[in-house]
Amino acid sequence: ASRGPDSSIGRTDAAALVLVFATTLLLRLLYVFRHAFNSDEPQHLHVAWAWTRGSVQYRDLFDNHTPLLHLLAAPLAALVGETPRLLFAARLAMIPLCLAAFWGTYAIGRLVFGRRAGLWAAALLGLIPTFFFKSLEFRPDVIWMALWILALVVLLGGALTWKRGVAAGLLLGAALGASIKTILLFAALGGAA
Repeated sequence: ASRGPDSSIGRTDAAALVLVFATTLLLRLLYVFRHAFNSDEPQHLHVAWAWTRGSVQYRDLFDNHTPLLHLLAAPLAALVGETPRLLFAARLAMIPLCLAAFWGTYAIGRLVFGRRAGLWAAALLGLIPTFFFKSLEFRPDVIWMALWILALVVLLGGALTWKRGVAAGLLLGAALGASIKTILLFAALGGAA
């Protein structure tokens, strides 16, 4: 539910929001192909590729990240194959995760400050340079961020029922599968609770 006087969206806001979101998406699609590759991206794709060859992370090859992104990317690595196109395909696969982060940012902003604030928070998130460029890259932090934000949406979305608890637990468990850094956020979440 929307709260506060800032919840209504006028024509000017709507037009500006559409322009910002469209520009962000267009720039994101452009920079997938123009932004320099970080050395971590092929490393993560190598681990995903290794899964397609029957190798097991931590047993047959080492990577200091938890395996969720690599496991989810393995079918993409198998489908695209061992070509440079895989780097671009993996970056394109990050776009739905960014959209989930935008939606989650909107949902949290709406819950706390109202619909208008939520929409502007999501729109402005896409323009923060560090977020923009790092979330373009194929890295576990992108899926981790999306899962963590979605878990917060579930936890803040209403009374803590058993269904909400299970949903939040699954999202938080998946976040832990995406990054060991989740343990620090568990501590912060526990302190906040």
